[in-house]
Amino acid sequence: MKQPSLPFPLEGNTASRDVLRANSKNVDRLRKVDLSRIRIREGFNARRQGKLSEELWERVLMIPELAEGILISNGPAEPILGDFHTDGYFYIVNGERRYRALRHLLATNRLQYPNGADIAWVTVLLNPLGTTDLERKRKVITTQDNLKLKPMERAFFYLSLKEQNGMTHDQIAAFLGVSRQTVDNYIMATELPEKVQDDVDADVIKISAALADYRQSHKKTKEEGAETTAERNHRLKKEEEAKLSGDEDEFIQEDNSIDSAGTRGGPKEDRSSGETVIGKDSIYMNEQKKALWRQFINRFEVLTNTCLGQVEGDIDKAQEMLIERLQNEYILQVK
Repeated sequence: MKQPSLPFPLEGNTASRDVLRANSKNVDRLRKVDLSRIRIREGFNARRQGKLSEELWERVLMIPELAEGILISNGPAEPILGDFHTDGYFYIVNGERRYRALRHLLATNRLQYPNGADIAWVTVLLNPLGTTDLERKRKVITTQDNLKLKPMERAFFYLSLKEQNGMTHDQIAAFLGVSRQTVDNYIMATELPEKVQDDVDADVIKISAALADYRQSHKKTKEEGAETTAERNHRLKKEEEAKLSGDEDEFIQEDNSIDSAGTRGGPKEDRSSGETVIGKDSIYMNEQKKALWRQFINRFEVLTNTCLGQVEGDIDKAQEMLIERLQNEYILQVK
């Protein structure tokens, strides 16, 4: 597989306030963007479409199912994260599946949510001023998502940090909060034959087994040649560092073992009990959670004032009306 490259950097090319005002609007203190002004930034998303057609790719991503869920929920649960470029378009960092789902709704002539809101106007969250492409990449690989990355998608994303951003394996490990062995193993996986990579993604063979075979074949090749002492020492050191544990998407990762929501490695099987557990929240989830709470608080204030105005200040009636309105827009979960 060939590693995709970014078509342009966003550093120094994010939009001015005038461009933001011209291409988006504030609704209930939230920034809204017309779906037609949102773009997928080629080569930035970790998921790899390969040779699949757009229609088949969206079926693989389960876009029709996601679209139906968004429709009955009166919109996505989280804003789409990204940046406005100087060209006036909003480029996605996190939320490509949501964007595709919204586009699917419009393509199938669903123009409004059950609450009457326009589907075409999408709530977005801008990256803080000064965010670098390297920081954007970290958000891509650590942000919670309900559709787990395939092993080779993750592997090539790690490789991009090395080749495109000039980072060492140690720097990548520290940057993403994973072990050095994890980085070594994933980047080595990009050297596997393409057929083996396809088998890994199709779960025909586990990535750990594929790498073990790869190391063994290279070891035999070395033994057939004249391996110097320095080469042998280097090889033994690398083999020791890259000892494997687990399958597909756990090479040893200390941060992927507690029972809260997140997807640094996605759902995985507990080796002692066989039960499925979930990795911890990404370091960027707080930012998005705060945005959701702001969205809810702003909406709550608007609906409260609207209900009070409609019943001439009768608090009891306003509360009943408010509860009904909120039930139509939100799903309440009690912790």
